[in-house]
Amino acid sequence: MANKIKAFEYLVIKLSEWYKELNNNISFENNDLNKLKVLKLHFFVSAVNANENKEGLLNIFDNFYAMPYGHVESDVYSQISQLESMKIDRKGLAFTKCLDNNYFDDIKKIIPEIDQSIINLRTINNDLINYKALDLVNLSHRWYSWRLVFNYAKQNGSFSAPIPTELIRREPKIFHLELIN
Repeated sequence: MANKIKAFEYLVIKLSEWYKELNNNISFENNDLNKLKVLKLHFFVSAVNANENKEGLLNIFDNFYAMPYGHVESDVYSQISQLESMKIDRKGLAFTKCLDNNYFDDIKKIIPEIDQSIINLRTINNDLINYKALDLVNLSHRWYSWRLVFNYAKQNGSFSAPIPTELIRREPKIFHLELIN
């Protein structure tokens, strides 16, 4: 679990770099990388390289649940307030501590996969980082895995249920919202 949380922390750092780059390095103090938005982006980064033949990041982030606001990796969600270098809340993302150069050494084998997943997601939809949190929720609600499992959960009197990673791997991936004018 510790490596999963470190991998998530690294992923969030890369998301913040993407955000800064796309927004011309504007003051990061007023960013909208809040908890909901980061959790949604985390799902899309985790799923982008997953397919029938490859797990992508779903071999690391392997505990997604269908919840009212979309896909949520339960282990990450339960530990998000315990991150070493940052605080993510409903207001946004704030870095709280500088990490030493060796902090990510124990996850160095998975860093290239995280980097490649972000590159691939950016290639598909570079503006995804600027979507509002609720737009990302709406986007995740279009995924078959969420609709199927969340409906199952509701039929059983619950508002969450685990999503098999195999289901996410095999479904068509949706990374754009068609905006209706």
